[in-house]
Amino acid sequence: MTEERPICFNVLNKDELLYEVDIRDGVPENTVDRLRAQIRLLANEIPTDEVSVFEEDVEAELKTVDSKIKALLLKKLKRIQSLGNHIFHRLSRVEPAAEADQTLKDQLESRLLALLKRIDRMSHTFRSSFDFKPAEDVVPCESDLVETSLAAVRPVVNCDRVSYVHSLNLKFNGKDSVQAFIQRIEELCVSRNISKAKLFNSASKLFADEALYWYRGVRDEVTNWDSLKCLLLEEYLPYDYDHRLLHEIRSRTQGPEESISNYLSVMQNYFSRLRMPVGIDEKLSIESKSNSVSFCNT
Repeated sequence: MTEERPICFNVLNKDELLYEVDIRDGVPENTVDRLRAQIRLLANEIPTDEVSVFEEDVEAELKTVDSKIKALLLKKLKRIQSLGNHIFHRLSRVEPAAEADQTLKDQLESRLLALLKRIDRMSHTFRSSFDFKPAEDVVPCESDLVETSLAAVRPVVNCDRVSYVHSLNLKFNGKDSVQAFIQRIEELCVSRNISKAKLFNSASKLFADEALYWYRGVRDEVTNWDSLKCLLLEEYLPYDYDHRLLHEIRSRTQGPEESISNYLSVMQNYFSRLRMPVGIDEKLSIESKSNSVSFCNT
């Protein structure tokens, strides 16, 4: 599977390579070349998208990220754009006489313009969060990138934070309904585009109290969300769960002031929590019986 934002480790600085090795619990080599070889091997075993949440000095880490974003804005993008403009003007000054040379110039110009469009879109992304100008109205230049501040980027970053598991603000403590917890957490993950891999890698954020101790005891036994979910259900789901829930379903009737749509939604929610699904005929039989009881009482 292709990573969402792949990293070319050969262009990272030593401190960045040390971080990539450390976050994968590796013992760092002592030179940049060895670190690059080391992280390439580690990344094959533990892809970037599957690395666990950073749990060390959060304040120091945020300061480091802050400084690197500033460096990215003020140096790297400026360098890329300046080099692109330099090549553009350099190529425009060439006037080939031979047909073969003209053909080569046309090919180079086509490749360069495609790259410059990508660079223009990149620079517009950072500015658009505060100037709201359409891309075609913006003429990128070096000074734009120099004047771009970290604050201009923050609205874009904040939009992405919803994809983190801890933002779901949902924890299982071992006492509440485990089936309801699993159902809700998976619904939220679907709505916020959180993959099962990310959910599993951040599973420690999903538990509290007794359940957190349980998780720490089994986390080395599981390799994905589905296997963790199976162990979770085995531990906290009563052995007669389906029997008790089915009894509750059969006992549930439509309330005097309850609309039929709300009643059917509640019943469907109950049915979805059964580990052994019931057939459509049985569902209809239960729902119609509960409705008739309700109507007789009203």
